[in-house]
Amino acid sequence: MKRSRRDLVATASLGAIVLAFATIAAPAQSEEIRPGVYRTPDDRFENLPGFDFEPHYLEIGKAGALIMPQRVPVFADDPANDANRKAWEVFERWEKPLLTAYGDSDPVSRGGERQFQRRVPGAQGQPHVTVEGAGHFIQESHGEELARIINEFIAANPLE
Repeated sequence: MKRSRRDLVATASLGAIVLAFATIAAPAQSEEIRPGVYRTPDDRFENLPGFDFEPHYLEIGKAGALIMPQRVPVFADDPANDANRKAWEVFERWEKPLLTAYGDSDPVSRGGERQFQRRVPGAQGQPHVTVEGAGHFIQESHGEELARIINEFIAANPLE
């Protein structure tokens, strides 16, 4: 049994959020090993419960963007659906501020922002943004504008 387009968009959106967060957070939590290539310092893995193996690093460049669509669960019996449902269970209880910033020219996750705006409590009342001319890789095509949007969001929602 196939999943609905709404569920597919929501799944793709979850991946996009993780990707965007990782992209934005990389310089702050990582060390640059050469221009544009970051890695998490080994000491960040020390004393982590259940993390009893040595970290390994694999540089894939943009290959992840090519393989990612193959990893989105599209059938009801896909084993990844459990993880997706569990992620939504967390998001549906997420009360911290959440902002969606989607591109108006994104053919992959167009409309996915509505799922977050509707289902995530922390998204209520936030100034959600649609970036004109931005596609799926908004952080690459409109990086400065996205950074401004995120900085304004952070400033409007200070830590308590």
